Amino acid sequence: QRGHQAHRRDQFTNRTMVSPVTKVPASAAMGDMDAADGFCAEIDSLLHRPADGGPEADDAADDAADADDAAKDPGPNKVAAADSAADNPAEAAGRSSRMSIGKAPPDMRQGGTAETTSRKVDPKKAEKKKKSRIGKGKRVKVKKKHLLNSISHDDENKEAYDLVAKFVRDDRNFYGTVVSSGGSGIYNIKFDDLPCDKNTFKIARKSINVVEPDEEQKEYDREEEEMVEKCSGEKPSRSKASKESTKSFCKQSTEQLKSAKSFRHSYASGPNDHIVWTILGDDEQITEDAMDSASTSKADPFKTDIPWDPNVNEVDYNKILFEHFLPSVEGKAKQLDKWLSSPSCPMHGVMQNDNIKFHREGDEDPDALVKLCLTVMIAATLKVDNGVENLWKRGQSEGLEPHANFGQYIPLNYFKCFKAGLPFLWCDEKFWYRDPRSLPWDVVLPFLKESNEKRNALLRVWYLILDESMSGWRP
Repeated sequence: QRGHQAHRRDQFTNRTMVSPVTKVPASAAMGDMDAADGFCAEIDSLLHRPADGGPEADDAADDAADADDAAKDPGPNKVAAADSAADNPAEAAGRSSRMSIGKAPPDMRQGGTAETTSRKVDPKKAEKKKKSRIGKGKRVKVKKKHLLNSISHDDENKEAYDLVAKFVRDDRNFYGTVVSSGGSGIYNIKFDDLPCDKNTFKIARKSINVVEPDEEQKEYDREEEEMVEKCSGEKPSRSKASKESTKSFCKQSTEQLKSAKSFRHSYASGPNDHIVWTILGDDEQITEDAMDSASTSKADPFKTDIPWDPNVNEVDYNKILFEHFLPSVEGKAKQLDKWLSSPSCPMHGVMQNDNIKFHREGDEDPDALVKLCLTVMIAATLKVDNGVENLWKRGQSEGLEPHANFGQYIPLNYFKCFKAGLPFLWCDEKFWYRDPRSLPWDVVLPFLKESNEKRNALLRVWYLILDESMSGWRP
C-alpha cells in the first residue's frame, strides 16, 4: 500500500486534477507532500468503498474530510509556491500546462468515468438510426420520383405509370406492402393505389421507408410546405424545372440507377411539360423498327397542297417561298428604313449618299424590295463567286459560267444595307446599334420562332432527328 500511495503521489504531483468529492484543486497542495498523501488516501478509500456503505464507508468519509482540511491548510511549502507564482507568472503558467497535457484525469483510472460535455445529436440522424428493419409483410412508403423511375414506360405498365405521373410533386408518398426480396438491395412491393393487375414493382432499398405500426400514412411528409406553395402560387421557371428533374434523378444511389426503367424529364412547370425516356438495360436491345409506321403510312407529309410544275414559268415559286416557308415580311421595308435613318447605324452614310429607301408607299407591294433582296441572297448560294462584290460583276468569268450579274435586279449598296439590317428586322429595337459581340440570342429568336410556325403549318412531323450528333448517348 505504501508503494501504491507513492505511485499515486508521483502521478498527483505531475498533473492538475479535481477531487470528485471535495472539488478542491489538487494543484493547490503541490508544495505540501503530507496533503498529497492525504489526497491519495482519499482516492484509495473511494476506489475501495463498499457499495452498501457501513463502517468502512464512514472511515473513507473521515479520510476525505482530513484530506479536505489538509488541502485548505496553507502550509509553508504551499505559501512559498504561491509567492513564486506571483513573482514569475509566465513560468507558473508553463508548469501548469506541462502538468495538464497528455494526462488523464484521476476519475478515468480504475474503471472510473470522466465528466464530459454532452454532444448535440442531430434528431434527423437519430431518427434514421431508429428506422425499422425491412422484411416480408412490412408496410412501407416510396416517393413518387423513385416509384416512377422503377416503372417501365410501355403499353403493359402505361396505366400504372400514368396514375403515378399525374401527381405534380415528386415527394408524394405511395404506400404498400413488401411481398418478397427481389435480389441484392431490391424488394418487390405491392402498392395500394395502383391497378390490381399491375401493382407490384421492384424498388431499391434506399428508396424505401418502413412505416411504423402507429405511424400516420400522410400523402406528403411536408404538408406545411405544400400549403405555402398553394398560397404563393409560384411556379418553377423552365430552366429550374429541367434542372430539378435531372438533379432528382441523378441523386439516386447506384442501385436505384441500375434498376431505373424510365426517366421523366420536365422542361417546364406544367403537368404535361415533360418527356418520358425509356431506359433499357445493358442486356436489352431495341427490337422494333422505329421507322416502320412512317414508311408504310399513306398520309401526305404536306398539310397544305402546294402547286408544283417542272416548268418554272407555270408556277410562281417565289410567291410560294414567302407564303409557306419564310416568316412574314409585311412592314419590314419600313422597319429597315427606320434602322438606317439613325446616325448610330453603321450604314447610315451609305443610305444618305445613295438616297436609299426600301419602303415604297405607292407600290402594290410596299415590301417588294425586301423580298427581292431575300430572293437574291438565296440565289447566291448557287453561285461559285467569292464575295458580295463579285456577285455584281458582269460578263464572262474565269470559269465555265458567266458572272452572276445581280446588279440587273438591285444595286449593290441596296443589298449591302439590306444585309446589314436583316438580323434586326424581327427583334426588339433595344438591340439596335449595340456591339455585335454583346448581342444575345434574343435578336434572332423571333425569326426562328416564325419560321418553325410556318414549317409546322406546312408539314406533318413524325420523327425529329438529332443533327450533328457526334457520339452515341443515352440518358
